[in-house]
Amino acid sequence: MRHKYIYFDVAGTLLYKNGLYEGIRKTLEEHGYELLLTDIIRNHRLLSDTTSFPVKTEKGFYMDFNRKLLLSLGVIPEVNIIDAIFESCSGLSWKPYDDVDVLAKISCPKGILSNWDDSLQDVLEKCLPYSFDTVLSSHQEGLGKPDVAFYKKAVEAAGCDAAEILFVGDSIALDYVPAAKTGIDVVLIDRDSYYRSFPGKKMRSLGEVCELE
Repeated sequence: MRHKYIYFDVAGTLLYKNGLYEGIRKTLEEHGYELLLTDIIRNHRLLSDTTSFPVKTEKGFYMDFNRKLLLSLGVIPEVNIIDAIFESCSGLSWKPYDDVDVLAKISCPKGILSNWDDSLQDVLEKCLPYSFDTVLSSHQEGLGKPDVAFYKKAVEAAGCDAAEILFVGDSIALDYVPAAKTGIDVVLIDRDSYYRSFPGKKMRSLGEVCELE
């Protein structure tokens, strides 16, 4: 079936925080912990997948997130280490993944569906020089993922049946499950093959979107 509309998640799907994982690894090394970068990436990724991020992410949220991350890595979450990670990772810039150039090749209308604060439009204009027909953010709508109502808003904005919409996201809990509940045709992007047993539709690169369009 040819889709009439395609929505994309942003963080982890179109953009990533440049230097985030290396910053965490280096900070832990400075505190006497030598961990593999691959372990940090995997644990951070899986923790993010099961965490509901607030519309406005402040220091307290990240301190708690990093505490859980350290525990998952076998590191005692001392306050000085958690604080050092926060300081080393604050202010990092967003960067587009190498495969986002596929956005220029998509022929049908496309939109954004993201848990993000009021800076979303500025970030999109700076990092993704593409035209989006719809941009829906949790800040703008007053609700966000994984609330099914957020996805219903996306269906309304697209002006077509849910089954005619394709949604691309990187989280099973925040993207795949709630989008599928609305009847949207959703695909999980799993660039690093973390979810090898996942039974649903998935892809390794955004370049595969054109095959599903």
